[in-house]
Amino acid sequence: LPLQAGEMSNLYYLVVPIAGGVLLIIWILIVVFVFCKGEEDE
Repeated sequence: LPLQAGEMSNLYYLVVPIAGGVLLIIWILIVVFVFCKGEEDE
């Protein structure tokens, strides 16, 4: 069972940075979209 706990720990450390990267990409896309939309209104 210690192996399972270790695997869960490794999975956690693998998923968290990926989730953070995805959130960062989504945030950048939203900023770019809002910026482009604002330029169109001008």
